[in-house]
Amino acid sequence: MKRIIVLAAVIGAGVLSLGIVAAQDAMVIEVEQLEDNLYVLRGQGGGGNTAVFVTSDGRTRAGASRSWTRSASSPATR
Repeated sequence: MKRIIVLAAVIGAGVLSLGIVAAQDAMVIEVEQLEDNLYVLRGQGGGGNTAVFVTSDGRTRAGASRSWTRSASSPATR
């Protein structure tokens, strides 16, 4: 009997948290092109602006502040 009550409470908490997440507004990210291969991503509540640099071979470099934090292949080159 205790297991059923605990299971019902866990499922109820999960359903409640899904409802809360679904009710939140979607985050909007604005993309501003500064050069042919340099973009700035600006958004509200996302922790700040992010620069994205696209190299001539399709790779991207993204970073916030003054340091580049991530390097990944572009989906077009995979």
